[in-house]
Amino acid sequence: MGRITYEQWNDAIAYKLFCPENRGRPVYLQVDDDLLAEVGAEFGLDPTASRNSFIRAVRTRAALDRMPLKKFFHLRVWENDTSLPPPFIGFLGLCVLAAFDMERDASKGISAANYYARFEDLLGARRPPKFDDVHELWERLNRWLDEDLNGKFGRSTARYVNHKHVGYPISQALVRQTDRNKLPLFYERCGLQPNEADLRVDFIQSELEQWSQLSTFPFDQRFKRIFEREDSGTIRQVAEMVLAEYQVWDGRSVEEIRDGVVSAEITLHFEPDYDTCHLSLIPPAFSRNHTCLPEGRYRHDRLHYQLDHDAFTDEWFEPLSSKPFLQMVFAGQPIELHHQQYKLWFKPKPVLLFRKDDGTLGHWIYAASRPELKTSYQLMCQPELLPCLKEHLQTCAEFEGEIVLTNPLLQGWVWLRDVTFVRQTPTDDERLQTVVPKPPHVSLSLIGGLKLGRGRYLQGGEPKLSVKGLQQSTMLFVDDIAYGEIEPTNGEVDLVELGLSAGTHRFQIGKDGTQRQFHIVKSGHQPITTTPLGHVLGQEKEGIQPIRFGLSMVPENVEPTTIYVSGAKTVGGNQVSLAITHPVWVTCGSYTRCFILGRSPHQIVEHRLPNSNSKQSIIFPVLFKPQWILYAQGNKCRVEAIGSPAPPTKPIAAHENHRKWAVWVRNAKPPKKRLGRIWQTYCKVAKGIR
Repeated sequence: MGRITYEQWNDAIAYKLFCPENRGRPVYLQVDDDLLAEVGAEFGLDPTASRNSFIRAVRTRAALDRMPLKKFFHLRVWENDTSLPPPFIGFLGLCVLAAFDMERDASKGISAANYYARFEDLLGARRPPKFDDVHELWERLNRWLDEDLNGKFGRSTARYVNHKHVGYPISQALVRQTDRNKLPLFYERCGLQPNEADLRVDFIQSELEQWSQLSTFPFDQRFKRIFEREDSGTIRQVAEMVLAEYQVWDGRSVEEIRDGVVSAEITLHFEPDYDTCHLSLIPPAFSRNHTCLPEGRYRHDRLHYQLDHDAFTDEWFEPLSSKPFLQMVFAGQPIELHHQQYKLWFKPKPVLLFRKDDGTLGHWIYAASRPELKTSYQLMCQPELLPCLKEHLQTCAEFEGEIVLTNPLLQGWVWLRDVTFVRQTPTDDERLQTVVPKPPHVSLSLIGGLKLGRGRYLQGGEPKLSVKGLQQSTMLFVDDIAYGEIEPTNGEVDLVELGLSAGTHRFQIGKDGTQRQFHIVKSGHQPITTTPLGHVLGQEKEGIQPIRFGLSMVPENVEPTTIYVSGAKTVGGNQVSLAITHPVWVTCGSYTRCFILGRSPHQIVEHRLPNSNSKQSIIFPVLFKPQWILYAQGNKCRVEAIGSPAPPTKPIAAHENHRKWAVWVRNAKPPKKRLGRIWQTYCKVAKGIR
């Protein structure tokens, strides 16, 4: 096959990721080597050739030599028919591929946090000014999925925390598909059932942070490093992503997802009357889009039955009346269509709960999860279970009466009308566990304190324990000892007041509730209330350097060459001069940008200059001793010395700004006379940096 065009890659990726099977689900523009290999195989390419072909196609469309990136913003033709994939999918996919590449090439000295170096490497050039507008394409992608298509091919997930140019693509690369397939393990660990309404993102975040510290954490190292870095914004973003995945979770296990078992939501519909009721089994809507149970001929053992689509509506809510099919559903057995296995959500239990349906069906529908407090339900149970059930309900609920059913589906069962659970009362009867309201999802988080690392705090600087999600007063246990009741309105405990000893401590809400633990590190000094803690700095040949990391007690007599920085105060060091910033005078004119260089390759600051015909000056402060100013306009570059520049120091370790420093130094015109030789030394250092 010949060269694959950008349009072919763009459409192939779009149809692969945004398809009817993802209707209403979170979807991700997750373009990595695995996806490129999968799509490239359809073009007859091996994995390496697929990656190279995709990058080459995006570079060609980017038109870097004529109008960089501007073609991706030409949307007038596409806006006339937004049912087609947007023409910028491939380019945004390259942005995401750069995010996946951030942990590669560590041996080349590129920081794992340097997104732009990876993006420019894939693009084959420095990022053009038009890159600053790429966030508009991400926002248009979100509107296309959520507004133009109304979730038909999935719901958008592109978000950012701080920097939108980098945040959008990184949000698509946070959690791989293989890890998202393992999320049912997390839901099962938390005791979650599908469709629980009161779940909060704080609870998800708290449980993820606790599990990430254990050896049983099943996700890959990339996912685990998110929690090791302790980036609160990214961790919050992951928790929101996990919550969004939970909201569309259909109860399948990891094994069922791996084996390709499809979930089929069979709803038991309940329509009450004055002294009787009507029950029917309802298949899901949108069956024509191949979600859940599509129309066709099904097989179970040796029995076959036909499910037909209603020709007058796309909302297939016709009751299922085939007797073999109903028997199979009530037995909780799988069904098969063309070797595709379907798992049924609805499995009858000794006690059935029905919640009010505010959607298309109306009346009441089967509630798979445990009940919520102060919510009305219709309840049905087997006749032999009625005495035990009524005895339990008298301690925790209110109901209006009971009726014996004559419906053929539940012949002889008893209907308890309008049951409202007012309190949570545990029971040892396994058959009644479905009517015990589930405790609220409570999250525990640690706020403030003198933090020394993951879950480690300095003694005397313990954090505050914040409790969220309580609905009633609950006992707090500290190391299995009752501390006191926590009120929903004031769920915060100052752990300094507990006087905890050094070591690991565990907190728990209720006897079987949420847990959280942290470690206290004993201070190396006796605490002195009148003496503050400070960071120790000392005078060395190269300037002021930290003598040791961490906090130390500030002594009464400070040595002349030592400084203690304590909060906003500086103690001692009268003979030591602290150079905070160096002012640099930059002359505006025909140049649009300037680069201020120091002696080390990592000492570089870039500034945009205002358009001005007059040669006015602007002061830019820098945190290093400036040596040169590079004025740039397009391919033109002029060098200006600051004072008496010294030869550059050769890099000891790799740094993320090496590449930018090297490119501008090599392309600049050398200054004349005496400074030319020093500038040539800069160029020699730059040639060795790639």
